[in-house]
Amino acid sequence: MQKYASALAYIDVETQDGIRCIGSCFHAGEGVFVTARHVIEGASIVEIKLTEPVAVTTEEFFSGLNEEAVQNYDNHMSEVLGEVPRFKKFQSSLTIECGPYFHPDPRVDVAVFKVSSVHRETSVVRLGSHLDDWIARFDWQLSEGIVLGYPPIPLTSEPHLVAVRAEVNAVINLYSSRHVHFILSAIPRGGFSGGLALSEYDFALGLIAQSLLKDYRSEETGFFAVLSVEPIYECLSHHKLLPAIQKEGWDDFWNTSRSEYVYKENRESIGKQLIVSLIYIDDGGKVGIGVCSYNESIFNELIPLIKSNLPDGFNEIIVHKTFNKYTYAFTSDDLI
Repeated sequence: MQKYASALAYIDVETQDGIRCIGSCFHAGEGVFVTARHVIEGASIVEIKLTEPVAVTTEEFFSGLNEEAVQNYDNHMSEVLGEVPRFKKFQSSLTIECGPYFHPDPRVDVAVFKVSSVHRETSVVRLGSHLDDWIARFDWQLSEGIVLGYPPIPLTSEPHLVAVRAEVNAVINLYSSRHVHFILSAIPRGGFSGGLALSEYDFALGLIAQSLLKDYRSEETGFFAVLSVEPIYECLSHHKLLPAIQKEGWDDFWNTSRSEYVYKENRESIGKQLIVSLIYIDDGGKVGIGVCSYNESIFNELIPLIKSNLPDGFNEIIVHKTFNKYTYAFTSDDLI
């Protein structure tokens, strides 16, 4: 828990009826936070705040000390403690820079936003790579995890981060969602929504979504449902907010779209010949356009057409020809 505690924040909202509610969110990197759509949709955000401190150096904590005094103190305390001392620093309320943005599918309970600044030592939660089609149900059942969020504790004066150990009881599909959900053994409580379900394998299992209920019973009697990571990736990439740490290992997978054009001689013909494939990459910081074709004449017509419509600042990649396959690419300066 300690590793990721500073990545969690509560979201204090006011509904259109004037009711104050609380939800949770977690830091995915670069000031980008993930939460549940139903936590903030149709509500006014009153405050977003990280409750757990980050560890800072002596120099930062005692900003008035000169360099020699800091060095002497660190040396002395290192001898006493056996390590360089660190101090707890609490952050002020967060300010949204852009967003909140919702998943393009209104049925998907994911929202993201970016804040103007967070301390550089704020923890970052890595999303898992278990996409919906790659999840083997029995590989996950009875695996362990930790649930982190801000369910209100009666008689307390402020929100407190709550951690609960849980295990995966089932992997399910819902009528209302096209994405995989995990059922955890924890007790559902209001305020956990939008929080983090962390796998024992040290990555985000998913987003705490809802309590699955029947006959309008109390949410504590329902099943604790966690939405898996694929729609989180989709929402972040759709709004060009996918942090660099979450892109690692994906090779622009989440920011690449492909259009393929094929030729079929007539209705009776079975096979189709790929004429041209267009690849477009845009992650908000870099843009790339790729062209691939087995037809040389069409390929030669496309290249000058694309060149004439490109804005300034694009570079060209050398033409490659392999097995009668012609490829060409244009990239923005940010990609080089």
